[in-house]
Amino acid sequence: MYRGRVNEAGQEKGVDVSLALDLVQATHERRYDAAIIVSQDWDFGPAVRVAKLVARSQGRDLVFESAFPLGPGSSSRRGVPGTTWVPIDQATYDSCRDPRDYRRRRP
Repeated sequence: MYRGRVNEAGQEKGVDVSLALDLVQATHERRYDAAIIVSQDWDFGPAVRVAKLVARSQGRDLVFESAFPLGPGSSSRRGVPGTTWVPIDQATYDSCRDPRDYRRRRP
């Protein structure tokens, strides 16, 4: 679970960097064989590229996929660079989404 800061527009910031670092660290520590990134954010591309380099230096061939909702309101049909793109329907995405807000409430 990552807690980013929330900007004036209500958007959480900094979470993607934490996730990218975790992906590379988990690769280095050999903690997975397949990673599914539920995002279309191209900012994850460099982390995937580094994770692949780390895995290759370890003699491993990992699987990277990016899953994202694709429907009438979708603005893009592309996933994260360096991954296999897995479009999913909005109902599947919504059924996997955790609606809880894990950020600490400020007094």
